[in-house]
Amino acid sequence: MSFGHLRFHLSLLMELGYGHRKRRKFGQTAIAAHVLLFAILISPMVNAFGQSSNPAQSVPALSDTEYRQKDLEIRVQNQKIELKKAWITAVATSLPILAGLLAVSATIFTARRAVIGQFAVKAAEIALQAEGLDRLTNSLRANVSHS
Repeated sequence: MSFGHLRFHLSLLMELGYGHRKRRKFGQTAIAAHVLLFAILISPMVNAFGQSSNPAQSVPALSDTEYRQKDLEIRVQNQKIELKKAWITAVATSLPILAGLLAVSATIFTARRAVIGQFAVKAAEIALQAEGLDRLTNSLRANVSHS
């Protein structure tokens, strides 16, 4: 677009924006001016993209074996990426499960130690209350069978 065309469009914008204020509301003229400015700025890009260029001139043609080799390289790279993604997914899935199993095993270990401790306290209590060895063994057998 030449400078003359741009000057003409800008003068048209000025006329739309300021020359007809009495007949139209300012908001409508401002919208019209923005639409026209957008059309002016986008028209060179549309013309540049609208022209068809020969793709054979811009990109060198590959032979069939070169094309197959490039395709094979791309597939190998994609396969490596997919394998890495699979490992990451497996680790990300297994870590919460492993954390849950560790929490359950810690709970079981703590409960087991508490039961052993309670048993030792109960046995000591019975031993202190018993008067003789025979009575002690009978008391322990009775408490073990009730537990």
